[in-house]
This record gives sequence, structure tokens and C-alpha cells, in this order.
Amino acid sequence: MHSANWGNKTVGRVRAAVTLVALLASMFVLPTAAPAQAATAKPRAGAVCTTVNVKAKVSGVNLKCIKNSRGKLAWTRVNAAGRIIVTRASAVAPTGSAASASTAADSSMSLAAKGPSGYEIIADPNNGGNPEVVYPDPSTVEGPNPLLAAAVPSIAISNLTENSVDVTYEPIAGVETYQVYLRYNDSFTLKGGDSTHTVVHFDGLSPGWDYVACAYYLQPRESAKTCVNIHTPGQTPHWQNYLPGPTGVVATAVDDTIEVQWAELPNAERYTVSIEHNTAFQAGGYTEIGGVRTHIRFNSGSVSPGFDYNVRVSALLTSGDWTVETLTTVHSLGTQPAPPVKLPAPTNLRVTDVTPTTVTIAWDVPVESTNVSFWQVFVRHETSFTATGTGPTGRSFTMVELNPGWGYQLVVSGYNQDTGIWTNEASVSVLLPTG
Repeated sequence: MHSANWGNKTVGRVRAAVTLVALLASMFVLPTAAPAQAATAKPRAGAVCTTVNVKAKVSGVNLKCIKNSRGKLAWTRVNAAGRIIVTRASAVAPTGSAASASTAADSSMSLAAKGPSGYEIIADPNNGGNPEVVYPDPSTVEGPNPLLAAAVPSIAISNLTENSVDVTYEPIAGVETYQVYLRYNDSFTLKGGDSTHTVVHFDGLSPGWDYVACAYYLQPRESAKTCVNIHTPGQTPHWQNYLPGPTGVVATAVDDTIEVQWAELPNAERYTVSIEHNTAFQAGGYTEIGGVRTHIRFNSGSVSPGFDYNVRVSALLTSGDWTVETLTTVHSLGTQPAPPVKLPAPTNLRVTDVTPTTVTIAWDVPVESTNVSFWQVFVRHETSFTATGTGPTGRSFTMVELNPGWGYQLVVSGYNQDTGIWTNEASVSVLLPTG
């Protein structure tokens, strides 16, 4: 039995799916003929191009159409294997010398530096990938893909209830471990299985909802997905009446606090008021003024000076229903405190070694920043990152369990626990070898 979710209309953000798309983009490139070389418009390094990953060879120079750090497609010098060539600045003659042009050309064609592990150290032109990722429709990623390994032959469901389901997949010869997930819109639960334990149980479902279950594997290489649509029995729970919220909501900045007033709502049992600035959120921590529950003041210390706040008021009715929130905004009095002065950033941050799954970095420390309590290191690929660190005497660090062929940005900063002051950040990027 094989029922795929090609017609599913849901749109959402499935990070696992995005990871697979990114992996495909880096591992599988359809063969593309080199563009025709017009006598008057040959590709040249730095010129705009249109078809990503297309390759050309002009006057003995290999070029590849690659998106640069600013998101623009441009011809980039690569070696015969398609690896980006890193220019060695030390090999370039001084500007204006008779040999500068030829020396610069020779240096740009030189091989990239190699680390102790023997792999070339190549900067990632996308600096770890664009952090503003556009996530695709999950059903698109779950569709057939001839570039991936063969999908599991079939997937089926059993023991379906309002709150649970068993998903069974048929294993494929030579594959031991499998991934199975259950998705609702952009939320999903991922579980594992193997060639012996082929039944995966999911619970915590809601009655009357539409789900999608998919099975696939990652080794020896990533496979296409086999999916089935699931509709749980029962009636969808009643979540919200969307009843109108309080009216006449006015927020006023007073001294170092915020006062909020609104009109009494019939049948209101109690009210909830919250203030929000960026990711800082506070519900409660206020007192009634004059014993009137529709006129409150957030306590001193709850409000920072010089910021814009969202103020939300909702009511719990005697019927047990909540109203929607009524929103207004207010600017708190005072001046924002000056940003903290930071110590100088680490200097000479560099990649000293890479393998398909690790990267080692090293850095130097300015005199002003030698008294940090620890060094924070985080590595980012698109919107996913891992933060870790090393002690105050650390001058190098190795990040492990990375993905072959992916580009990463590595950022280092220090923190002084006695003063509460950070250093500025230093960053470097690297493109890991594929194997």
C-alpha cells in the first residue's frame, strides 16, 4: 500500500525538510552543458551569471556560477574539481609593479591551503548560508525525487484512534535504520526504526485532524520519502469562540511605569493584561489603581525606559470562554541606557584544519581582552547553530558532528564574569569537504 501526499495543500516550516533540500542542492547537480561562448561576451570572474553551478572554461581558467555572500550569482574561479580557489595574498606582487597583473593571476589559480588532515581549507562564499531561509511546502519535499535513493516500498497505518496510530513501513534490502515522522502542517514528531522493528507508534494526536506520516532512510545515502495521509476519527476540539475583547483600551506611560485602562466588559470574570517588547514578555506584576480592576499599573521595575511596548488585554467570561486580545502600543518614558562597552574582539581568527565532519579554528587575543572568563564559540548553518565554548586560556577549538559539504560560519567572543562585559565578535566561514 502506497499513498503519497502529493495533493496536500498545507504550507509550513519543516526544518528537517529544509535540511534535506539543502543537502540535495549541495550533493546532486544535474549535468549542465557549458554555456555557449560568444566571441564578444565570454564569462569572466566576477561577472554576473544566471544558472547556478554551471561550469565553463575560458582561456585555461575554470569558472563556476555560484551565489556569493550578497546573494548575487557571479562567475567564480574554481579548480578542475569545482572547488573554489582561495587567493594567496602573499603571492601577489605590489600594486603598480610590472609583474603585479601576471602574479595576481597566477596566485588566484594556486591551490587552497591544506590543514594537517590533508583537506583543502576553503572559505564558504555564502558565509554559512543565508540566515533568512524561505521554507518550502512540506508536501513538495515529500514528493518523488529521482535524485534520491529508492524509497521504502510501502507504508501503512493500523490501530487508528482519536489520539494514536501505528505506522508500519516495509524495509528495503541492505538498509538497517529508518526515520519515520508524523506531521500536522509544519509541526512533526520524528522517530526511528530498523529493519526488524518496522512498526512505529505515535500518540498525543487530536481527534478530527489530518496528518501525514512519512518513512525514509539516510544511510547508505538519503532516500525519497514514502508517505500516507491520516485522518483521526472523532470531532475536532473546540478551541476558541473568538469573542470580542475589551474596548476602550488606553495605555499611558507614567514615570517609570505603564498604566492601562479599559471599559468594563459584561460577564467578565477576570482580566489578563500583558506588556511585550521584542522577546521580553510580562503577564501580571501589576496592581489595581483605586481598587478598580479596569485601571492597572505595572509595578516599578517592570518597564525599561525609552522602549515601545505592545499592551494586550483579554477577559475570561463567566461562561468559561476567553475573549480575543485587544492590542494597543505605548512608548515608555525616559532614555534607553547606552549599550554596554565591549572589549576588543579576538584577532586573526582562522581555520586551521577541516575534515568532512569537523572544523578547527584558532585565534589571538588583544591585551585588553586577556581577562575573559571563557570563550564562546558557535557554528551556524543557515538558521541552525550550536553554541559551546572553552576556558579563558583557550586559543583554539574543534567543532564536531558537522555535515560533509556544508558551509558554516564560526563566531568567537569572550565574556568576563566579574564585569559582565563581552568582547566583540570575530567570525570566519568554511566549506567542509565532502569526503
